[in-house]
Amino acid sequence: MYNNYVFVYLERCDMKKITCIVALACSALSFGSFDLMYLPDVSGTKVHRFDPVNRVYLGSISTPTARQVAASSASPYIFVSNGITPLGLGALYEGSTGNYINSGTNGYASPSFSETGSDVWALGSTTTVRKNSLPTLNSAGQFSVTGYTEIFGLAPVGNNVAVVGAATNGDILFSLYSTTGTSLATRVMSTAATVAANPCLRGMALSVALDGTAHLAFANRTNTGTVKLNSILVNGATLGSNFSFTLTGFSTASVGNASVMAAHNGTFYVAGADATTPTLTRIQHWNLATVSITLADYTTNSLSVPSTVQWSGATFLAPEPGSMVGIGVGLLVLLRRRRA
Repeated sequence: MYNNYVFVYLERCDMKKITCIVALACSALSFGSFDLMYLPDVSGTKVHRFDPVNRVYLGSISTPTARQVAASSASPYIFVSNGITPLGLGALYEGSTGNYINSGTNGYASPSFSETGSDVWALGSTTTVRKNSLPTLNSAGQFSVTGYTEIFGLAPVGNNVAVVGAATNGDILFSLYSTTGTSLATRVMSTAATVAANPCLRGMALSVALDGTAHLAFANRTNTGTVKLNSILVNGATLGSNFSFTLTGFSTASVGNASVMAAHNGTFYVAGADATTPTLTRIQHWNLATVSITLADYTTNSLSVPSTVQWSGATFLAPEPGSMVGIGVGLLVLLRRRRA
């Protein structure tokens, strides 16, 4: 009903004015948009909010269990975990205000939102993947993975769930499961001889490219003490190409070196303690579609992330400026048709 009134009003307006209004609105939305990064503090008592594009600190959310964070542009919430399995604590907050919503003790290590934002997946134990409904955090199903001694990261991908972790023989495995626990595909990402004793860094990120291809990325420690960034493509239930390379600029002192987080169009952010000055946080932006291309690399003293414990951050991705322009163009086309 209200849409009819809107179009009646618009049809009576001058088309040039409408064009200007739409253009200005799109410009405002484009320049006003930003990506929001949620990073646990080194103290574990709060989650920092940081704009990695404009490099602006936006305050923090107080929480007693901030080690691992999950966020999604499809959800108004962020999920914060202390990262301890199998009886880890987890809490749900409003991402914009920091208001507390709910908490639970079912085990919530390596949390990750579904693509719809209606659920948060996490580890109920070292090898059990559990789906938790929002905002109740009630269990909505779980399954166990085989061949692993510990899962370090997971990410829902469409109707499936990707996991990465340490295999029983010491290799790093990447596997794809259905949401009911059916094994779909597995690949060795690194052999035992090339990785550290405690190889994986917590978390795995999903970034969807413009062509719809799902890119997943995670980091691991090598037997030489360096940090390696890994990327793999997933198309439905099929694993595509994968490659890896060594990250530089991050602390390699312990198990908490760096966290990989989603960015736009198949790209990723990586954040961690700086190699030279650990109190600084280094942030990099990588295009991993086919080759490793650095889009940004800088440090900030606005916040300090953990470096001696396993941790993971997350991002809330603002709409692309291009999508805003598309909305404006679509509105103009619709208005012209109605005038005709």
